[in-house]
Order: sequence, then structure tokens, then C-alpha cells
Amino acid sequence: MATQEKISSVNEWQYFEALDRAHMVQHHLESALKTHPAILRHPELKTLYEQASKALEELYSSIGQFSC
Repeated sequence: MATQEKISSVNEWQYFEALDRAHMVQHHLESALKTHPAILRHPELKTLYEQASKALEELYSSIGQFSC
């Protein structure tokens, strides 16, 4: 868990790292589940997958806004 000291001393590299990790997780989610038969068979699972993917895209975008 991050301490307040670590949180207040975030540098540009850490924003880049967070961007990379968000992209990596989103890519892994897509690779593993986007066309998985169990996800495609159940609309409620597909909806949850799409929400998770969208949330990760929004996180990536938001991190990018803070890093400028």
C-alpha cells in the first residue's frame, strides 16, 4: 500500500509506468476474454467484459491527462 509520502512525490516516470500497466492489463483482458466462448455465450458476461474493458480504457486516458 502506498504511503502519503509516496503519493505526494509522484514523478513523470511513475505516470508513464501507470499508463503502461493500464495498457498491459487492458490488452491481457482483451486477449484472454474478448472472444472466449463462455463470454460470448452469455450476454450478461459479455456486458461485464465490455464494462471492464471500457473502465480500463478510461483509466488509461485519465492517467494520460495527469501526466501532461
